[in-house]
Amino acid sequence: MPHVYAIAVLKNTNNRGSDDEGPADSVFLEQEFELSEFNFFLRGKAREMITFLIRVVVQRTEGGSKNIVEEGDYRCHASVNLDGLACAVVTDKDYPARVAFSLSSLVLMEFVTVHSEKWRQETADVQYKTPAVEKLLIKYQQPDEADKMNKIQKEIEEVKDIMHQNIESLLDRGQKLDDVIARSEDLSEQSKGFLYQAKEQNSCRRNCTG
Repeated sequence: MPHVYAIAVLKNTNNRGSDDEGPADSVFLEQEFELSEFNFFLRGKAREMITFLIRVVVQRTEGGSKNIVEEGDYRCHASVNLDGLACAVVTDKDYPARVAFSLSSLVLMEFVTVHSEKWRQETADVQYKTPAVEKLLIKYQQPDEADKMNKIQKEIEEVKDIMHQNIESLLDRGQKLDDVIARSEDLSEQSKGFLYQAKEQNSCRRNCTG
């Protein structure tokens, strides 16, 4: 069954404007998780990995654009406004992209309604509370039901043009995923080791089948 694992609202500063610029600085403004599918003892690791994925993807999504990036079992749908306010929705690979972006639009609308321009002052990760976002996370676990009121043709057309990428193709030229993992403060040493191992296994799988 399609599942939403997390919703996050972030602020991007020094937003990317050209290919030769580095990634933006992204700070979390709010994160909500639904990790009941995971064993209780694995939820902490899942939370770290999702947080890492969100930050890497949002940092590398230009203002005024959207991105869909897959990593392992996760798919991150990132949307960044021109003012740097961003939303990321992390789902499994069966979740419809159009519905995920409909959800992100609603999340940003609710967030701004509650917090107005306060978010602009933040320079480090914080945890705002937006009651409607928590409710949307629950509601959108059933995408068909939740989306009945949000089927907008414009969004359908927009999603068709969004290229699906993996996390490595998102990185700047010359940048290695291992280096990004090593520098991340979102991951514990245990989670970093898990990601290194998963990356090696995926590489071996490609070489063995290629």
